[in-house]
Amino acid sequence: MTNSHMERYNILNTYKDDNYQKITLASEKENPENIVLLNVIKKEFLDDADSLDKFRNCIENLVFSEERENEIVLATSYKKGFPISKYIQYYNPILKTRINFVYEYLDKITDYDCLDLKPANSLINESQVIIERNAVKFNDLLVIDDSFEKPGDF
Repeated sequence: MTNSHMERYNILNTYKDDNYQKITLASEKENPENIVLLNVIKKEFLDDADSLDKFRNCIENLVFSEERENEIVLATSYKKGFPISKYIQYYNPILKTRINFVYEYLDKITDYDCLDLKPANSLINESQVIIERNAVKFNDLLVIDDSFEKPGDF
């Protein structure tokens, strides 16, 4: 089986490479200005119910996906912006703007209702939320950690 994601993207930088997954910043070979976060996740750390179809239906920024024998590959568009905590600290927006951010956040997290709890929790984490052009955006980067270990695993 070929690595079609490797035929499609040039790796620019590696952010995480561990037993769970490999996350890289990549550019499209045909359009190098299109930057993505390329996420190669080992299936063994996802519940059986976490199918590629669920990710395709729930992740808004998904631009490419493929299922391999032991991995799922997800490429999401790279969002530029301020992490929400830094934005609030630096710009100190008025209360009305903050309330609007909360409303946007709550509205957008419902997109992940179709996912199981662990992936949804990862995707709604504060580290995923950025402010881009005064709007709340999500990175849609599924970060696998120890909480994804299956019960009984050591």
